[in-house]
Amino acid sequence: MSELKSDKLSPRTSSGTVVLGTSGDTFEVPSGVTLTNNGTANGFGVSNEGVAVHLSADVSLTRNVRTKVEFDVEDYDPEGWFDSTTNYRFQPDVSGAYFIDACLLHGNGTGADNIAMYIYKNGAEVFSNQVFQASGTIGAMHSSGIVSLNGSSDYVEIYTMGTSSALGITLDANGWNATNTTECRMSAMRLT
Repeated sequence: MSELKSDKLSPRTSSGTVVLGTSGDTFEVPSGVTLTNNGTANGFGVSNEGVAVHLSADVSLTRNVRTKVEFDVEDYDPEGWFDSTTNYRFQPDVSGAYFIDACLLHGNGTGADNIAMYIYKNGAEVFSNQVFQASGTIGAMHSSGIVSLNGSSDYVEIYTMGTSSALGITLDANGWNATNTTECRMSAMRLT
């Protein structure tokens, strides 16, 4: 194996193209090496790291009280960015813009219900959504947004609230299908 040392590679001809190897070759980039894209090449700086979590069981809610959704099952979390046992939050250790997406199902008792979902960053609301739910039904709610996170102290949490005057407001983890336990879920993915 020989080693080529150079500060710059330039094309030898006027074609303006430098070819590194042939089809099927492998180029190894050692750990700790930084690749910088100063041109128009695609694929640099996008990692698509993220998480997917869900709620394993129904949760009773107190009327008119914002309640943090404690997603307790990690479906996908290769980087260990979601705390599903203590703080129930998404806290990546890489800075960037993250797409946050959440879906909740509310079940209620005998009264109509306004249900709301909130995406929080560092303990403060950044996005919210509210829908009306008919009496005695299961109401679906979805919210998403892009949040900039610093990769150290920033974190994201999901909160919800129901306003029904009837008893029995719940986060319904099983939804319409008793065997499906991913009806209340959240995912996050790094965009840049």
